[in-house]
Amino acid sequence: MRVTIETSTSYETFEVPEGCGVGLKMVSLPMSDIAIEVVSKSADGDATLGQCLVATGSLDEFDDIDDLISKAVEEPRYGGCCLRSIRLGDLVLFDWRGDRLPATYAEGR
Repeated sequence: MRVTIETSTSYETFEVPEGCGVGLKMVSLPMSDIAIEVVSKSADGDATLGQCLVATGSLDEFDDIDDLISKAVEEPRYGGCCLRSIRLGDLVLFDWRGDRLPATYAEGR
């Protein structure tokens, strides 16, 4: 399974090992940056697959990962519109474009 996090400046892909679950959590980075960390979960324990920078600020400013996602998109002081999408395989967990139709539909194709 693949987890993809798209921001305005990067497109990060993380491969989750077969048979493992996946978790997303917010973590603090140096320089007052906040990242979403992708973790694989198995009976043997959790393993960090990687991190993707999505906002600036302190972890104390966010209630939970949903609050982080919302603020990373909507509020300029946290990096507004930096976060574009989060996908788990073919499942779209979040997409800032909302229900906008792909360009091919907008052009009538």
